[in-house]
Amino acid sequence: MDNLIIRKLEIEDVDAVISVYNAVVQAPKRSDFIKELREQCKSACFVNSVAEINNEIVGFLISYVFYGGFGINKSAWIPLICVNPKLMGEGIGQRLAERVFEVYKKTGVKDVHTSFEWNSVDLLSFFKTLGFGRSDFMNLHKAIG
Repeated sequence: MDNLIIRKLEIEDVDAVISVYNAVVQAPKRSDFIKELREQCKSACFVNSVAEINNEIVGFLISYVFYGGFGINKSAWIPLICVNPKLMGEGIGQRLAERVFEVYKKTGVKDVHTSFEWNSVDLLSFFKTLGFGRSDFMNLHKAIG
């Protein structure tokens, strides 16, 4: 994709990012997520990126630096990546991830983590192609409401 641009997510991009998210999950994102995304655009801890083709946002990646906790030193996390369903499989997600890896490598982050539901075979395959493997950490859950 010669006309693909990967760049930093800006506050002005939030509405377009939400449109991509809604196309992927087919459920509207809550307003608190939209507010948080706008705040993240102002924070140096977040390395959020968008993929753009012909001035249209077609994908995004949310990522942040985490400083310590339960045996983890400074590391990065990718909690969310979305690509327009019509363009999945075109390498957009990979390009988004590669940009984030470059940024983190320059800032001294050595480890990047992610997590997703067990039955998300497509995400497992995607992250394995990026070189992700099993972690030494276990993801636990407790419902409180």
